[in-house]
Amino acid sequence: MASLVGLVLNEVVARGLKHALKQPRPIDRCADLGTCSSYGSPSSHAQCMFFALAMYAALPLLQHHYPVNTQSPITQDYADAWFAKGSKRVFERVLHAVEMGGLALAAAAVGTSRVYLKYHSLDQVMLGAVLGILSGLIWATLMAAGAPFLGYFASAHPLGKVMSLRNSWGVLGVVAVEREAVHAAAGYKLIKGD
Repeated sequence: MASLVGLVLNEVVARGLKHALKQPRPIDRCADLGTCSSYGSPSSHAQCMFFALAMYAALPLLQHHYPVNTQSPITQDYADAWFAKGSKRVFERVLHAVEMGGLALAAAAVGTSRVYLKYHSLDQVMLGAVLGILSGLIWATLMAAGAPFLGYFASAHPLGKVMSLRNSWGVLGVVAVEREAVHAAAGYKLIKGD
């Protein structure tokens, strides 16, 4: 939920900057595209994609510096595995690297397409990318600093209880923890390494 709020705030910043800077879009095709009356800098598409990239890249690192949710031994195992050298649980790191690579390619493709299709100039896309990275890092840091409190508040609130919200900040193995909770509720005994 906090990530979605960050994306919305990022879009508000992009639109505000467009109206403050009032830089026109490239004139080559603006009449054909119907974009001559709108402003082009920064590219909000590039800013959004690079915001997501920076935020997603920063969160595992920030979780190391802020409290890890240790309500479950499995969660602590995941935390130990993620930050241990020579860990057997290389899968999480490899998966995160693959996800990061895919997100980086998608962000680059969006930025490139905005220039190629002449919706923006290169400097408008670059400004959007830089602002997206900066705001993504700032938002991830704010999320990390406030997550334990906000997660507890959301899950303890009556609406949060009705919606069965849980504070999963710092839970590096969310699927394993959920499986453990379901097995415990059903009366199954979870065998370590299962």
